[in-house]
Amino acid sequence: IAVQEGFWLSLFWDFAGKIVFGLLIFAFISSYRRQFITVIKENSLKILGLNGLNEFLALIGEGVSVFATLLAPVVLVQVVGSIQPLFVFLFGVILTIFWPQFGKESLERKHLLQKIVGVLLIVTGGYWLS
Repeated sequence: IAVQEGFWLSLFWDFAGKIVFGLLIFAFISSYRRQFITVIKENSLKILGLNGLNEFLALIGEGVSVFATLLAPVVLVQVVGSIQPLFVFLFGVILTIFWPQFGKESLERKHLLQKIVGVLLIVTGGYWLS
């Protein structure tokens, strides 16, 4: 669709669909609606602003990812995305060691082994796909 109708139009309808879906969930699932209203009432403007920034950056990331699939084979784009857990793990360990006030990762031997095995499985699977 993006190739025939244009990237920006397809991206717009992708995001519009997500907004409509979110509004439907808000309207018809009362437990989610109550939780959302409680979060809005109880959290400060700073937290909501930080969440808004996070969502904005996520939208930009999704848009870039969708655009990348127009330029390269889908499998190649997905393989590149499969190394993300490796970077998340490394950043978590670095933050824990050097700046623990910003993030903490369990560095216990048991937990490290589980995380390393998980990341290696994901990266190996991505390598095999390529």
